[in-house]
Amino acid sequence: MAAGGQGAPLVALADYILFHEKGKAKAIQNIGGIANLTIVQEKIQDVMAFDTGPGMSLIDEAVRLLTKGKAHYDINGRIAEKGKVMPSLLEELLSHPFLKKVPPKSTGRETFGRDMVQGIIRKNTDRKGKLKVAPQDILRTLTEFTALSIKMAYQEIVLPRVNISEVILCGGGCKNSYLTGLLKRELSPIKLIPIGEYGIPYQAKEALSFAILANETLSGRGGNIPNATGARHPVILGKVTSQ
Repeated sequence: MAAGGQGAPLVALADYILFHEKGKAKAIQNIGGIANLTIVQEKIQDVMAFDTGPGMSLIDEAVRLLTKGKAHYDINGRIAEKGKVMPSLLEELLSHPFLKKVPPKSTGRETFGRDMVQGIIRKNTDRKGKLKVAPQDILRTLTEFTALSIKMAYQEIVLPRVNISEVILCGGGCKNSYLTGLLKRELSPIKLIPIGEYGIPYQAKEALSFAILANETLSGRGGNIPNATGARHPVILGKVTSQ
């Protein structure tokens, strides 16, 4: 950020090292709290990376708030799958200005997090404090929004610039089979491939990426890709300390 770039996504260089292949363009789609993608091409200067919007942040916060803390996430999207989309809410969410921004761009839970979910619940609660809609409808709508916000990133930013052969899915959101099913539908005919098929457990991807970045830091090499985050130049990331 001191070099003028966005603070995220952090792992574009690691994605390039792990997945670049001659003559191919691939997308690595991470679904963590926030969703982000890296478009890896043969040449490092052609790498593109940015946050697409919410990953599991809105869904998980909604589960916590709607169950009063009894549950923390929607296992396999089972609750959302039973609900119905709330069209006016979905339309409102899809008009969020972050989705219209061009890269480099990043976001966080301060935008797509607890405050947003609380606002949605307040708007759908009567004066007596009773929810006017079914909880599963809120979760269905938030899950659809998450999938469509990712689709918009590909449709409006990525695909007009590059043809990608596959989307490699990683992050905790991979466990939500309902969400990944929506993504498969929305991104068709592009293939969606779980990162496990590359021999990397989805739980290990972030640790592996930061191990690669740590190696770059210890080696005195820059760990960012300037054109991905908008930084003016490569920078050595992190801080090395010893006891």
